[in-house]
Amino acid sequence: MDQQKLVDAQFGVAAMDYLRSSTHAQGADLERLRALADGQRDWRVLDLGCGAGHAGFALAGEVMEVTAYDLSAEMLVVVAAEAQRRKLENVRTQQGVVETLPFADACFDLVVTRFSAHHWADVPRALREVRRVLQPEGRLVVIDVIAPETPLLDTLLQSIEVLRDCLPCAQLSVLGVGSHAGPGGFHGQ
Repeated sequence: MDQQKLVDAQFGVAAMDYLRSSTHAQGADLERLRALADGQRDWRVLDLGCGAGHAGFALAGEVMEVTAYDLSAEMLVVVAAEAQRRKLENVRTQQGVVETLPFADACFDLVVTRFSAHHWADVPRALREVRRVLQPEGRLVVIDVIAPETPLLDTLLQSIEVLRDCLPCAQLSVLGVGSHAGPGGFHGQ
C-alpha cells in the first residue's frame, strides 16, 4: 500500500477522535496563528493537511477565507460539519494530495500545516507547490515535529515515531524546509 493510502486509511477512521482531542484542539500554537492573522481580513488561507481543521478554525475569524485541504475525505466531512456548527461560513473543504495542489499560482496569503508535513510522501515537491500557490510576500507556517540536528537524537526520535505512528514519517528540520523550496524558498523563524 502506498503512503497516501496508508495516511487516508489511518486518519480517516479517526477523524472524530482528532476533532475531540484536546492535544489537537488547543495550544499556544493556535493562539499564535490567530495573532499572526489578526487584522488580515483580506487574506486567503490554505490549511494544508488540515486534519480535523483546528488550525483553520483558529484563523477563520480573522481572515476572508480558509481552504481546509486534506487527503482524507472522512476528515473533510468532519471539518465541514464542525465549521457549520461553529457558523464559520468562510471555511471550505477540498480533497487532494499536497504534492499537486489544484490551485492557481499566488492565490494564498498564508499556508499553514499543523502536524501533517511529516506524513507527506514527497516533502520537497509539496514545498515547491506551497511556494507556487503562495503570494510573493506570503507566509508558510509549519507546526510539526522537528528533527534534532544531532544524528543520535534524530535516530532516537525516528525510533519513537515508528512505535507511536505506524506510518512512514519524514522528520523535518528548520534548515531542510528552507532548502527544499527551491529558488526564493522559505526562511525559518
